[in-house]
Amino acid sequence: MNIDYLVRNYKEFEHEEQELILKKVKKLYTESFPIEEQRPWMQILELLDRESDFQLDVFVDLKTSEVSAFMTQWQLNNQMIFIEHFAVEPKFRNHGLGRRIMSQLLEAQSQVILECELPLNELSQRRIAFYESLGIQVLSKEYHQPLYSKSSRERGKVSLDFGIPMYLLSSFPLPDEEIPNLVERIHQVYLKD
Repeated sequence: MNIDYLVRNYKEFEHEEQELILKKVKKLYTESFPIEEQRPWMQILELLDRESDFQLDVFVDLKTSEVSAFMTQWQLNNQMIFIEHFAVEPKFRNHGLGRRIMSQLLEAQSQVILECELPLNELSQRRIAFYESLGIQVLSKEYHQPLYSKSSRERGKVSLDFGIPMYLLSSFPLPDEEIPNLVERIHQVYLKD
């Protein structure tokens, strides 16, 4: 299956389309990420309205007009973005769509940061291998994703003190002494609500 897609910032859709697009993205979002890794949906909508550094990109299959993937991201500075969430619709997985999306992003954006769960099972090991095949490297194995809210801490199965253990990945080399500053900047976006 060759998937041709159009990428659009969700704000570029007509107002009538936005509600339908957001409904589809929310469904994919809630089905793709464990609840403790989810920012509350209302918080996402509020951030889209008020934070110019936060955006939602929607990937639409040109043949069917279906949402095939989405990505939320933060512009950390002029050169660097942090991908908060990226998911491909299940029926579009394993056809190279995620690779094409990430490859095009890496061509356009030289500094990309993202998180990935620990390699505790085959799926997470494949996910890390996928990113590494794109030239993205593990920057830190000692990283913890902060929890988004008190309610996610109460619902989640993770330590309240440290958040969710993850790997921090990067498309560019970063000296070890600069990693704490980057982690602090990423953690600041988690605290925005």
